[in-house]
Amino acid sequence: MTQKAFALAALLAASLCAHAGDFEDGNVALKAGNAGGALSLYHAAAAKGNALAQHALGQMYEQGQGAVADPSLARRWYQQAAEQGHGPSQLRLAQLLDEGQGVLRSRSDAGRWYQKAADQGLADAQLRLGELYAQGLGVQQDDVLALKWFRAAAAQSNARAQQALGDRVLRGQGTAANAAEAFALHRLAADQGLPSAQHSVGLALAAGTGTARDAAQAVTWFQKAAQQGWAPAQASLGLALVAGTGVPKDVPQGMQWLNKAAEQGNVDAQFALGSLYAQGKEVPTDLAQSLAWTRKAAEQRHPPAQHRMGQVYERGLGVPADSARANDWYQKAADQGYAPAQAAMGRRLSVVPADCTADHAEALKWNRLAAAQGDADGLNQLGVAYLKGHGVPVDAAQALKAFRAAAEQGHADALFNLGGLYDAGQALAQDHAQAVHYYRAAAVQSHVLAQLTLADRYDRGRGVKQNDVKAHLWYNVAAASGNARAAKYRDYAAKRMNFDQLAQAQQQATACQQSGFKGCD
Repeated sequence: MTQKAFALAALLAASLCAHAGDFEDGNVALKAGNAGGALSLYHAAAAKGNALAQHALGQMYEQGQGAVADPSLARRWYQQAAEQGHGPSQLRLAQLLDEGQGVLRSRSDAGRWYQKAADQGLADAQLRLGELYAQGLGVQQDDVLALKWFRAAAAQSNARAQQALGDRVLRGQGTAANAAEAFALHRLAADQGLPSAQHSVGLALAAGTGTARDAAQAVTWFQKAAQQGWAPAQASLGLALVAGTGVPKDVPQGMQWLNKAAEQGNVDAQFALGSLYAQGKEVPTDLAQSLAWTRKAAEQRHPPAQHRMGQVYERGLGVPADSARANDWYQKAADQGYAPAQAAMGRRLSVVPADCTADHAEALKWNRLAAAQGDADGLNQLGVAYLKGHGVPVDAAQALKAFRAAAEQGHADALFNLGGLYDAGQALAQDHAQAVHYYRAAAVQSHVLAQLTLADRYDRGRGVKQNDVKAHLWYNVAAASGNARAAKYRDYAAKRMNFDQLAQAQQQATACQQSGFKGCD
């Protein structure tokens, strides 16, 4: 024990001895239901410096026992005890300052009193001090000190501290990331019944993070937390039931859990409900419900929901199309760094709709931001900008780099554009066979221009052996999507084909479409 701590302990011991009889008599009176008598006895002991009595008075005035509730007076009694080194009073005074109860809120003053209580080993003070350092509230933000105090409280089996410590260890904040240690800490808190920790354990088991993947066990932990009303776990449980992940598929029950979470304001559940009602696969399509839930999530600044609202207004999905509202929602999500929305901004700014002009410089900014996050749309649009000189000098090599990065993700437009570079020999050696390879990869994703171009290559024998049947097949497939040029060229090709070839081409086109473009070549 340090000399300072020893002196504080001695001072507190002396204060407790002073008029202990009045304090003890006050306890007897309070236990007997005589709050007024207890208040008088505590006052007598407190006036002589008894810290326990001062703390008791703080509690009584805070709760309105034996007297009218008086937060300001409660705070003064807590402070008198706290200044004598009484740990629980230091903690409660810090909490009042932290919350602004009976005193002006002062996070910096709260931090000082939390520190004093934490130094005496009070776990709740250590936990809150860790939170203040983690968030930079009243103190200089410091991940290392936050970790120190979370660890101190966790060592006393404080479940919330175990959860907080596990979260920071998982993310590598103030220490090296360690998923296994994080899982162990979350499990300790979960075993104490903390619902947020139970959910964290479930997430780790579902993803195999720091432990072996076990979808069934994940659901068990989701259920524990969900039954305590923890909305994030209700959302996870609902999604697992709808998908049949780790549990027999039960869409009605899954929707019930999603609704429970959504009604508590959980954005993940709200967005999930919006998506499910829009897709119409697990539940009947209901655009009104989809819009209502998606909007609720978007209004809570949920970037994917904001992006979805942009799509709703751009395409007129259940609402009249509204370009200005679409832009507004895309902008909100893009400003939060959501790459798909950044790419949507880039796409919309790079074209010339009826109500505005193209802004290639601004489009380039958004496409670069999206591309930097690896977004395939952003990469493809960045490639187009370099290829056409929109906002930047023409640079086929940069276009090729961007198209390749997007094509590696299977992006149909990028695959088609990459085929175009091979066809033209831009930034690489001309190679018609490679061009056909990329056109085909895009065509099987229902890319109509790729289907038309692939048909043309079979028609002319460019990069592939000439084949009237294959040409007719791909013209037919493209024409089925409403492409007039494809229908025109299909009819031209039919004129030089015999009956058997036509029958074969039509059969193959039907089989191609019915197989989801898996059996086309």
